[in-house]
Amino acid sequence: MPELPEVETIRQDMLRKVKGKKIYKVEVKNEKPIRIPTPSQFIQRLEGKVFKDILRRGKYLIVQINSTQNLIFHLKLTGRLIFSPQGEKTPNYTRIIFNFEDKSKLFFTDIRGFADVYLISEKEWDKIPSLRDIGPEPLDPDFTLNKFENLLRGKRGKIKPLLMNQSFIA
Repeated sequence: MPELPEVETIRQDMLRKVKGKKIYKVEVKNEKPIRIPTPSQFIQRLEGKVFKDILRRGKYLIVQINSTQNLIFHLKLTGRLIFSPQGEKTPNYTRIIFNFEDKSKLFFTDIRGFADVYLISEKEWDKIPSLRDIGPEPLDPDFTLNKFENLLRGKRGKIKPLLMNQSFIA
């Protein structure tokens, strides 16, 4: 399962490769990972849109598109985003293909089929409880040692389970 550092690396890589690209076609090979909205609405709402920015919140990748919607990925155990500049063969276990105007593609693959994809507005993030309840971001510049010490104050038990709790710290 990709942890926060790996998800941040994926975010930075996507910024370099897909930020500013316009989607001309979305192909849904497997509907299972699309949680919200329906697969047909998913396609309709994304085609013609631009990947404006790529953010991260905990282990969630958030792609801001040029509308009120956000494309949100939780890669879970085996989800991957694979960029293809042109003409590469579709990887095995591809669930969704984002075809860009410049002929490049972004493949969303998932061997085990546990990953989640959402297309929702920021106002609807509360529909994803594990995203809504995420604790503070440890990579945020405002997250200081003092703030971390305050979070730990009054906690008992082992540190590893506490740090693995996403509602305690992202």
